[in-house]
Amino acid sequence: MSEDSVFPEGFLIPISGLLAVVFAVLAGASLPSALSGQVSGIAAVVVFGGGSIALMVFRHRHGKRREAAAEEDADMGEE
Repeated sequence: MSEDSVFPEGFLIPISGLLAVVFAVLAGASLPSALSGQVSGIAAVVVFGGGSIALMVFRHRHGKRREAAAEEDADMGEE
């Protein structure tokens, strides 16, 4: 477990991926009603879509950082 993290390493990436999928589904489900209704109804679609993209970016960055740390640990073990 990382010293600077509250959550164990194995939970963060899968949970952020699941939340990204949920937000994407919510954005898709609210799109037809937003397009047939008022213009202000598109705000929910934008929020859910933006949340999904933000979580995917977070997941990607955290995964890259985790891979780099694993490579560094492997390099230290070889010496």
